[in-house]
Amino acid sequence: MKKFSISIQEILEREVVIEAENKLEAMDKIKQMYKDEEIVLDSEDFSYERFILNGEVVGGEISWDKGEDW
Repeated sequence: MKKFSISIQEILEREVVIEAENKLEAMDKIKQMYKDEEIVLDSEDFSYERFILNGEVVGGEISWDKGEDW
């Protein structure tokens, strides 16, 4: 039987509206709020999942594919 390396990613996403003087300030404010845990993403923010076939495992090494999404 062959062995394969597969990555699973779950994407969480939330849209936040914030007041700021410009785009840079808006991004800085949101990043700081996230860092300070004022914004915490959870299962309610689930957006989608990805399954990525990395490649076949041969002799403990992965023979890398192109990272195909499934």
